Amino acid sequence: MKENGLVIGEIFNKNSENTMMQTTQILHNFFKSLLTIILLTVWLLAFWGCSSQKSMVREKQHKEALNSDKKPSWIYSGKHSTYSQPKYIVGIGMAKGSRNPVTDRQLADQNAFSEIAQQIIAHVSSDISI
Repeated sequence: MKENGLVIGEIFNKNSENTMMQTTQILHNFFKSLLTIILLTVWLLAFWGCSSQKSMVREKQHKEALNSDKKPSWIYSGKHSTYSQPKYIVGIGMAKGSRNPVTDRQLADQNAFSEIAQQIIAHVSSDISI
């Protein structure tokens, strides 16, 4: 009977060690996932912060252009200091002022997209051999 007690005690200790190892592994995976989520959140917030700053700069420039009678130089040159040529494709779109600023903006956007599309060239070729 004492031998059975020792055998049961050894089994309990081995199960206890396995449970501790499993618990440690679960905690390790949990904290690893938590750290990944935190880092991803920080990265997204930093990225979002940078993009919103750029958007605010664009809005400010747009408001200044609307409020002044003088048109910005990039309208005539097609070049803007914020958007360098090797990195960006620039398209300038304009529309005559009407009574509907939403329609004007949509038309100007369409004209800008059209100008961008004219700058993009793609060559596709295919060879088939049997």
